[in-house]
Amino acid sequence: MLENHFQRTPLTWLSYGLLAFHTFLQAMISACMPFLRPEFNLDYTRTSLYLSANALGMVLAGLSAGWLVALIGRRKLLYLSFSGSTTGLLLMALGRVAEIPLAGSLLCGFFGPLMMVLVQAFLSDIHGESKAVALSEANIIAGIGSLAAPLVVSAVVSVGLGWRGAPWFTLLFPLVAAAVFWKVTLPESPSQPQGSTRARLPLAFWLVVVIIYLSVSAEWSVIFWSADFLEKIAGFSKTAAAACISGFFAVMVLSRYVSSRLVRNFPPQQLLLIAQGIGILGVLLFWLAPWSFLRVVGLLISSAGISNLFPLSMIETFNRSGGDTNTASARATFAAGLAILTAPLFLGGLADKIGIQTAYGAVLALLLLGMLVGRLAAPKKP
Repeated sequence: MLENHFQRTPLTWLSYGLLAFHTFLQAMISACMPFLRPEFNLDYTRTSLYLSANALGMVLAGLSAGWLVALIGRRKLLYLSFSGSTTGLLLMALGRVAEIPLAGSLLCGFFGPLMMVLVQAFLSDIHGESKAVALSEANIIAGIGSLAAPLVVSAVVSVGLGWRGAPWFTLLFPLVAAAVFWKVTLPESPSQPQGSTRARLPLAFWLVVVIIYLSVSAEWSVIFWSADFLEKIAGFSKTAAAACISGFFAVMVLSRYVSSRLVRNFPPQQLLLIAQGIGILGVLLFWLAPWSFLRVVGLLISSAGISNLFPLSMIETFNRSGGDTNTASARATFAAGLAILTAPLFLGGLADKIGIQTAYGAVLALLLLGMLVGRLAAPKKP
């Protein structure tokens, strides 16, 4: 059993903290938008540019991470990504014209995912056969980071410091990390035998990358458009719809915890198939239920499935990467960034043409297609 072999080292805890820091930064950008939008008199189209800039940065990070690791090494790249993402968020707080926070969102979108690429590669390298447990636990902590950001923004605003005070609290993390983990050694990339060449990644690896794109597309479509769906189709108030989305994130953390326990005893591929089924069931109920309370139940059920698709797919990319953890993490990050960049915009454009209720069926189609690709990627039985 993986439980007996898995041990959390100081580097494991540092990696967990860095991933939580990354998701905290990303979520804080979204949490600051309701305050930033009226200050700069932004319409919805210009507001969406902040999410697009962040996602574009993630795509660029996924494309360039492998090259940057080869150029300057993991250690220097981690310091650079940490500093760059923090600088990006502080630009959000310091900017007095709309273009400066936009540049900050782009910087966070580029440097934060570089840190995520490295952290996931670290965990895969140091935990080997137990990497499924480490990556699952890391995504629990990542979910907590996402939950913490809007709470920090709300708390800072409520005590009269204004929304611009919230990003400065991110400086506490590097101070704590430096004090606690200053002796931790960061591993460089596993060395290749002299004269060896990097093997081409197999088709099964790229199929899992496709699953990541489809899964993250579904997840962000739900996150981005479900509140609007509840308001316009189910008749919820804005406040009630926002509370339901908060419930979605709470279930995300809980379900990832359950998954981190199950992955100790069951293959990630099997759990991925189950999560896809749960996500499909939840989206169906949310989309077609005749009563509003059933739609909320469906939303929470969908979270239990959808929130585990990225972590489980990520484990599968490492399992099929032949030990090339840098490339596996970078390509997965690219797929996730491309999904965030394209899927919400696609669903929004579709909703403008055929209505949000009909367009929401695209989320179901994404999940069904992901399940089909998963069957194609499954190892063939002898």
